[in-house]
Amino acid sequence: MGENSILDDLKQLYFLDMEIRQLEQELFETESKWRSVNLHGGFYASGSVSDPTGNMALAIIEYSGLIDKAVKELYEKKAKCEQYIQNLDDPVLRTVLRMRFIKFYSWIAIARKMGSRCEATPRMIVERFFNEK
Repeated sequence: MGENSILDDLKQLYFLDMEIRQLEQELFETESKWRSVNLHGGFYASGSVSDPTGNMALAIIEYSGLIDKAVKELYEKKAKCEQYIQNLDDPVLRTVLRMRFIKFYSWIAIARKMGSRCEATPRMIVERFFNEK
């Protein structure tokens, strides 16, 4: 496992989290439709031999599987990144990296926690770190 791999993982954590949220929303919407169909005794389009309830159940299983896979990947990458961050010498850098890439704080939220009003401060710390690697 190389350092570049960890740096790439750090950058991907946010998007993995966003993907999970989107999949969870799709699952919620599909489950809601499925409940609605089941409450009303199911429905069939006129002249159709399809099974909307069965199709929705399959969609729910598919979304659940995608979410499980994405969550597993997210937590594996978070654990690798957390271990990498913990081994860095600079406590300020560790703190900023953890808040940004593990906790998903905004730059302004990180700056405020650092006692700064300028969101560029933590962003510059991270940019300097990535440019050195």
